[in-house]
Amino acid sequence: MLEFHSEKLLNLCKDKIGVIRKMQTKTKIRLNMMLICMQVEDMQLYKRFGVKADVFKSDTKQELEKRPNLMKIYNVLKLFMSDLDVNRLEFEYQVPHFNVLGITGYRKNVYKAFVVEVLDESNRVKNVDEKMSGRLQVKTRLMYKMDLTVVLLNSADFEDLNDSELKEYVRREMSIVS
Repeated sequence: MLEFHSEKLLNLCKDKIGVIRKMQTKTKIRLNMMLICMQVEDMQLYKRFGVKADVFKSDTKQELEKRPNLMKIYNVLKLFMSDLDVNRLEFEYQVPHFNVLGITGYRKNVYKAFVVEVLDESNRVKNVDEKMSGRLQVKTRLMYKMDLTVVLLNSADFEDLNDSELKEYVRREMSIVS
């Protein structure tokens, strides 16, 4: 995750993975995050290491209840689907185990056209409007490495806009993908 690769360190960790997986701690979460990063950034190392991340479980409904601005942007994007040349929008955790929900636009139901991330109180540094949390920073870096077009919308920029201003804001910000 820190773009540092040490096979010696990984081999030391490999002996402890069984113990870590039985624990219900942040260490288990961090292990899965490290494995996902390794899979995206260095597939050869991931294959040599031979350990897969756990199956990712999430509660999208609960996450959406905490993030009204994400839902607001989703509803506006639905109005512009034809302009954006997409036929499907989905709420997704584009990078498993990072617990940062985003919106993915699909072309022809299978081709990812773009990902929209909304920077809000759930994924930014407290009391700082434009500073992404570490998880969102790593997730964004991984999505770029996966060749996804990422559009980051800061909720501080649109929270006070009325409906027509919000539509114009989203149209302007999404112009890079149309």
